[in-house]
Amino acid sequence: MPNYLYSDFEDCLFLFPKTKKVRNVYWLLYEPDNLLHCIAKSQVRKHRNKAVIKFNENFYENLDYLYWLLRERRYTPGPLRERRIFEPKERLLKIPPYFPDRIVDHCVVSVADKILSPSLIKHTYSCIKGRGIHRCLDDIVAAIQRDPAGTRYALIMDIHKYYDNIDHEVLKRKYRKRIGDEDLLEIMDRIVDCNGNKIALPIGRFTSQMFANFYMADYEHYALELLHVHYLFVYMDNILILGDDKQRLHEVFTRSAMFLATHDHLEINPSWQVFPISSRDIDHVGFRISPFDVRLRKGILYRFFEKMQRTKEKYNLQCEDDIKHAYPSEYGWLIHCSKQHKEFLINKILNQYGKKDHQTA
Repeated sequence: MPNYLYSDFEDCLFLFPKTKKVRNVYWLLYEPDNLLHCIAKSQVRKHRNKAVIKFNENFYENLDYLYWLLRERRYTPGPLRERRIFEPKERLLKIPPYFPDRIVDHCVVSVADKILSPSLIKHTYSCIKGRGIHRCLDDIVAAIQRDPAGTRYALIMDIHKYYDNIDHEVLKRKYRKRIGDEDLLEIMDRIVDCNGNKIALPIGRFTSQMFANFYMADYEHYALELLHVHYLFVYMDNILILGDDKQRLHEVFTRSAMFLATHDHLEINPSWQVFPISSRDIDHVGFRISPFDVRLRKGILYRFFEKMQRTKEKYNLQCEDDIKHAYPSEYGWLIHCSKQHKEFLINKILNQYGKKDHQTA
């Protein structure tokens, strides 16, 4: 591996094409068709939400207000409401008001994401249409099966409190390399700074997903094009790298940690690991992956069984189709496991929560 200097990461900019900055696109935010489309998207599965109902009671007046709010560049982010959740782990959500903030978020993403997303590599998966957990799993399994010799070892690492450590100035500098529309930049800056701090993106704003994905783009290109990593899979702040040499993966980790610390002001969690995949499963995106098997992560499996325990009186599970209709989300995880593991779990579910259990209850 070439011995690149780490004192000046600006040298890495030659990796990224110096395309012309995108300008004169702010008007697309308040273009009527886009406004209506973004309002519809913001209300998906929220038809019973009180704020949504209130908005729709005066739909045309609110639509007109939103149009002029954006057209006259008067939007200012509202206060964030805090909510703490505990699944799968404790997180503090900071949720903006529905009107106008969440609708404005969709408007900004509808325009800015088309400019920023081409910077991402094809093996970035989180919060991207057409990709996701199952696409990531399929690509990892395909890489292992296609190139067993080149994927003998795995490097797994994740960023320490990723959303809480995203530096606003670094993020603004990144998207200014691709966007030259001052009006669009101004509204993006206001959204980034809405928490009143110089670091952290609020988990709960729709725009935070787009910004968090884009923030990792420089590292992704650095790993592929300067470190010459062949198999890189990034799911938000979770990074999996496969390779044929354990020592080389250790060197990749060292250089990655230095790049992320210096260039992005991020720190890798100390739980990172390099190991041979023949002796230990790859624990990534909710699955345990080996060259011979794909199984559900224990935590996800336990939550599935707990849910069935709570709801076993509601359903009469007699066959696989009953599981599919009663628990469609969980069944979606099952069908991506290997055939042997899927059949084992389905038989276990039917034996424990099936028709016999309901007859004796």
